[in-house]
Amino acid sequence: MITFDPTITFGVGAIVGALSMKVIDHFLAKSRTEEDRKVRELNQASVTFRSKVLAELEGLYPSKHGWNREEYARFKQTIPRIETIAQEFRFHLKRKKEFDTAIYQYCSHCRQITRDQCVAWSMYPSMRKEGEISPPEKFDHLVKSLLSFAEEK
Repeated sequence: MITFDPTITFGVGAIVGALSMKVIDHFLAKSRTEEDRKVRELNQASVTFRSKVLAELEGLYPSKHGWNREEYARFKQTIPRIETIAQEFRFHLKRKKEFDTAIYQYCSHCRQITRDQCVAWSMYPSMRKEGEISPPEKFDHLVKSLLSFAEEK
């Protein structure tokens, strides 16, 4: 018959337990480090996205309830640059589909907005649809929607 010394059993158990805790702690720390890195990357990408969008739209956003005649041509000109900025930022987002929709709505509005449309909206209130907002207000709303993605954590 073989007998074991209980102090040896306790010693082996303590060693196995300590090693198990060390392995678990290692993987938890690695997971936290990876998550922290992703958060830092998202924060940096958000700051970059926000600053590039605001720089591109300087003079257009926020709207002043209308723009100079020359500024209307800039709306279409902003589309390729905003799309490029968005593609760089999109990689970091979880809600890609919603972001794509926001970009699409922004680009559609910028393709359609004209000085005549804004003047007509102001001069002929009877032609407005119920609940419709002015083109400058809609533009501001669309830009705020884009920028809101940079506030996600």
